[in-house]
Amino acid sequence: MADATISCDQEIARIRGVNGIRDDARTGTQLGLDWLQSVERQMRELCRGFDDCLATTQRAMNAGNHRFLDHPPAWALLTLQKGLTAGGLNLHGDHGIAVNFLQVVEHLISRWQHHPHFRGISYALIHEFPHAVAQFIACTYLADLGNPIGFNDAKLHRGQSPDMFINFGPTTQIGIEVKAPADLQWPRPMPDLARLERIIIKQLKRAAEQLSVDVGGIVVLGASVASPLLRTALEPLLIDLGRRKKVPSHIAGIGCVCTNPSATFAPRSAREFSLSSSADAFAVLNPRFPYPQVLTLSRQG
Repeated sequence: MADATISCDQEIARIRGVNGIRDDARTGTQLGLDWLQSVERQMRELCRGFDDCLATTQRAMNAGNHRFLDHPPAWALLTLQKGLTAGGLNLHGDHGIAVNFLQVVEHLISRWQHHPHFRGISYALIHEFPHAVAQFIACTYLADLGNPIGFNDAKLHRGQSPDMFINFGPTTQIGIEVKAPADLQWPRPMPDLARLERIIIKQLKRAAEQLSVDVGGIVVLGASVASPLLRTALEPLLIDLGRRKKVPSHIAGIGCVCTNPSATFAPRSAREFSLSSSADAFAVLNPRFPYPQVLTLSRQG
């Protein structure tokens, strides 16, 4: 029997207002200690234990580990505070990476902090940063294309469950599992094509175990290696894996979030410049998927 339900327009609009994506309300970044204090305050309000993360990261940096990345936003804050206090930043190096990390955090907070599940998920922005960034950017990308996205509450599920879902009909949810393997994150180098294929196949197999074989699901891969070749290598590789039947059949498609780890900047005047962060998101459909396709990959209307 097909799904059936009755909802009034006002209730649908209310639910979308609470759970749907919102525009980025930020007006720009003024790079300085005041901005860092503002970001730190937001992180403290959203994420329990952030002070402990700052303290752990500070101890590691004091001991000479200047790329202690267990908690990347904490590392970014401390790295920029040290640079600004010392009198200057090198935006072509780690300072540029740190700026990018914090800009991404602010962007995701601005667009998703209203969501009922955000406080529970925001913990991952500190402790599972690459995974959280891939999850939120993929959610933003798919929601902007009209896919009705929701976040799973891990407390309500036994065992492993997908990170997100797409509402496919009133009572059917299609799981979305996010994988952000360490081998594809900055500061790791870009892997060669053969190794990249092995990494992806391994992640697809792991993700497939968390997706329903009865209705199918979607896998999102997150990567942030500092190479322009990553994006150009991933899409044809994923298409080729689908043709060679290396993608489990109950995976409807594979989404990718390729985050540029460095902020880019352009001069406005002799004393001013603009900063921007970028991420490239795309998706590839699996030709072996046996069910009605659940992904919308173009804007409707």
